[in-house]
Amino acid sequence: MLKKAITISIILAFVVTLGLTGAGCKTTATTTSAETTAAAETTAAAETTTTAAAETTAAAKTLSIYYVTTDTTSHPFWRAQAVSMTDYAKKLGVDLTILDAGNNTEKQTTQFESFISKKPDSVIYCAVDTGVAVSHIKKMKDAGIPVVNNNRQVPGGAYDVQFSFDEAAGAAASANMIVDFLKNKYGEAKGKILEMQGALTDENAILRSRGLYSVTDTLPNVTVITKNTGWDLNKSAAAALDAFQANPDIDAIYLQSDYLLPTILNILKDKPLAGKDGHIYVISLSGDSLSISLIKDGTIDASFNMNVIEMALLSMDFAIDLTKGIAPKVGATYEDDKPWGPMEVFAAEGGGVKLNIKEYPITIDNADDASLWGNQYKLD
Repeated sequence: MLKKAITISIILAFVVTLGLTGAGCKTTATTTSAETTAAAETTAAAETTTTAAAETTAAAKTLSIYYVTTDTTSHPFWRAQAVSMTDYAKKLGVDLTILDAGNNTEKQTTQFESFISKKPDSVIYCAVDTGVAVSHIKKMKDAGIPVVNNNRQVPGGAYDVQFSFDEAAGAAASANMIVDFLKNKYGEAKGKILEMQGALTDENAILRSRGLYSVTDTLPNVTVITKNTGWDLNKSAAAALDAFQANPDIDAIYLQSDYLLPTILNILKDKPLAGKDGHIYVISLSGDSLSISLIKDGTIDASFNMNVIEMALLSMDFAIDLTKGIAPKVGATYEDDKPWGPMEVFAAEGGGVKLNIKEYPITIDNADDASLWGNQYKLD
């Protein structure tokens, strides 16, 4: 449209010049009021056309969004989110760049320094170290980049939107399910629980422990044996073996993620299945396809569904909205009719807003539910 407007202006100028030349030197050209008005209207029309063309060009600009994450390969939880975002970005015509830190804080910092100068339209950010994340988020915000903090909570972060799971609530619910098992086994709340803890640089791991202790600390006859794994599978396997050698009478295992499940399978392989005497109660978090299959065969008792696919899609929606100056309103709720909702929006300490997806248990009773992300995205 811009080229058309310029062409029209050139033709009009040519016609006016031709008319003046044809009149010769004998007469002086006189501009009438009507001609002046017409010229002004033509100029205004050309300017309007130029403005409209500029607006169309701006609207057609492809949004550049970065997904800066901890790890996309070690567990299907991460891969499912990356794949879901990629597919959704293609559908929406968004230019999505994924930066995978391999669960390495220094690598993520290096990636951060390299992309911030490119000033993407918005960033979906998941921190390796949630303490370091505070400075990363501040620098992005100082550079004028909208930030959706994804999955790992960052206390005091200056993000625009934090979208995570209700970690403490999910852990407390897990603890209550273990306590119910202990009461059925002993007639009272007593026994030993092995907690397989993640990395303490991960705020989610801290919240998951806090949720467990919020229940067990009120029960004097329940002992929690905590083994920190640092999200390292070799360390986790050795820690679990050590715990059982020292405490062969462990009654239940609480894993902070399905990611750690493979490290306890050797311990469980000769143990009775769910519902049998001598069974070790096992509950985990994530709801991946491995945990669902182990629930079905009676090896473990439950996992908590953390709908990572829904998190991926909504994080993209929030990131796009932020480029338009739109943020979730405090007090609003999302997906009230879903088992992982309602998700209420709260004011965040750093000035933005935060909301949590609810976690809920997967047991033998609902393990076939097609809406579970682990039934939609299978292990490779």
